[in-house]
Amino acid sequence: VSSMTSEAGGKPPSFFVMDPYSLPRVVYDLCSVVLLLFEIMGIPVILAWDVPLTGWLRWVSLLALVFWFADIFMSFTTGFYFRGELEMRPSKIAARYLKSWFFPDVAVVLIDAISFVLAVQNSEPSVSGAALLRLSKMSRFLRLPRLIR
Repeated sequence: VSSMTSEAGGKPPSFFVMDPYSLPRVVYDLCSVVLLLFEIMGIPVILAWDVPLTGWLRWVSLLALVFWFADIFMSFTTGFYFRGELEMRPSKIAARYLKSWFFPDVAVVLIDAISFVLAVQNSEPSVSGAALLRLSKMSRFLRLPRLIR
């Protein structure tokens, strides 16, 4: 049985911190797996045939960008287990995230944002900076080990 750790002075943890096994977090994680699988299958097709980012693909790409940006916030607000104890203190959660996946997550989201803007501005297929940045989206594979944990 695990216990919930609180801030010094016996105050309960912040109301916006989620248990990593709560229903909302599990549903969110399942959505991230579905989105990641879509990206893993879709990005190679987009790159191989130089598919322009128009129509429904533009909306899916924007949704993915917003989702992964929200994932950074979610990571700051999700507790974790350490030595069998549930850690729910925001300061400890932030410190752990900053030391682990924060910088890779920010790098991938920034690359996605730049890639999206360039791809929308240059909607006709061509080998350009936008195509090179779309290639860098393969960094999504970095998320696989994180989701498996």
